[in-house]
Amino acid sequence: IGLPILATVLHQTEKRYKFLSNQQETNLPDTDEAQLALLMKYLSLSQCLIILDNVETILVSSANAGNYREGYESYGQLFRYIAEVSHQSCLLLTSREKSKSLALKEGKNLPVRSLQLRGLSELEIHEILTDKGFSASQEQEQLLTSLYSGNPLALKIVANTTQELFAGDISQFLNCNISVFGDIWELLDQQCERLSPLEKQVMYWLAINREAVSIV
Repeated sequence: IGLPILATVLHQTEKRYKFLSNQQETNLPDTDEAQLALLMKYLSLSQCLIILDNVETILVSSANAGNYREGYESYGQLFRYIAEVSHQSCLLLTSREKSKSLALKEGKNLPVRSLQLRGLSELEIHEILTDKGFSASQEQEQLLTSLYSGNPLALKIVANTTQELFAGDISQFLNCNISVFGDIWELLDQQCERLSPLEKQVMYWLAINREAVSIV
């Protein structure tokens, strides 16, 4: 979905718009409100699944998390409609941050639910290494799991680097005692750039303390 509010589902192409309405609608309404009403009509008539990936890209960076970027506020209206209006469809979002408007409507018995993705298991990490063409001992795989919290992208970067620099010898890589490098720095930089100054300060102090601290 882009801008205006139904760009991908309805407005981006006439073909998709006709598909959602089963070829019954040919002209898109002019206003966001009318578009939303029409969308909710068809989400009520049919079971649809709408998936939006990387929703954090429409949220403000370098500020308090959860607020929409300028020009993207209509997404909040879309999410509110889908959360509040009765229908038989589902909107699935993936994001590194939660929208504030959605967080307020989230609950075990409420329309909005959230699932925090965990890291991969040791078995899944073993499969990644095997697919990359080299093996590691169980102890090495456990250490990699701990170092990168089971993050699949970080592990694939490690696997590629080990292939290129150490001919697939994970023990040599681990002996370097360098867990953050190259593309992994870029991943961390992208996430840190989204933090507000206060959030960055909290992260720095947590890194300095290296253990749990009280909120006061």
